[in-house]
Amino acid sequence: MLPNRGQQGRLAAAAEAGVPGRGGRLLLLALLPALVLSACATPPSAPAGGAAAAGAGTPAADLVIAPVHVVDTRAGRLLPDRAVVIREGRIAAVVAAGDAPAARQRHDGAQGYLMPGLWDMHVHLQQDWDAEVSLPMFLAHGVTGVRDMASDAQAAAESPGLPGLAEWRDRIERGELVGPRLLVLSSWPIASDGQTGGDAGALLDSFAERGVELVKVLQGLSADTYYDLVFAAEER
Repeated sequence: MLPNRGQQGRLAAAAEAGVPGRGGRLLLLALLPALVLSACATPPSAPAGGAAAAGAGTPAADLVIAPVHVVDTRAGRLLPDRAVVIREGRIAAVVAAGDAPAARQRHDGAQGYLMPGLWDMHVHLQQDWDAEVSLPMFLAHGVTGVRDMASDAQAAAESPGLPGLAEWRDRIERGELVGPRLLVLSSWPIASDGQTGGDAGALLDSFAERGVELVKVLQGLSADTYYDLVFAAEER
């Protein structure tokens, strides 16, 4: 899912506001959140197929980004002067800029740097955030996926809560809201044995019914309670 033109404009503004003095090289990253997230899915050596791969008058790709320097985090190297070929929202190939196939849309990478998106695995999304303003800031700094670590908050003021976060996630997936992918929604922190009510299985069942995807535990638990939660989670 690539941002539409209106979303690209908002991302550009967010990038310029959030990263002063960095200019267009980070802007390329901000404009293409879904692209950078999926960059590890296709090896840089994947064949492009070339313009000849398309039928008569039919573009071979939906989007081509070129020329760019691709940061290959898998191999720990920089691939200069490349074209990134996108089909149906996924990276189909990374090839020499001169070998790029025809495309419905072309983005001038201006020899900027393109890298896989970053994941922030411990965030707390807040109830009082303006989602239209705050969520794009993750993308402006290259963070294309986040894991919220207190989604099922006990106090509404602490978090949008599971229903609110699920709504944000759905709107992001539909392209209605600019923001990072919400990878996982968490339970509220379990910090003491008493919070389980003595029945880890029943607690996890209640979480599952509300849409919790990750059980968050803190260091105040006894070993017995911790392992009860581990085994109950494995059973589910």
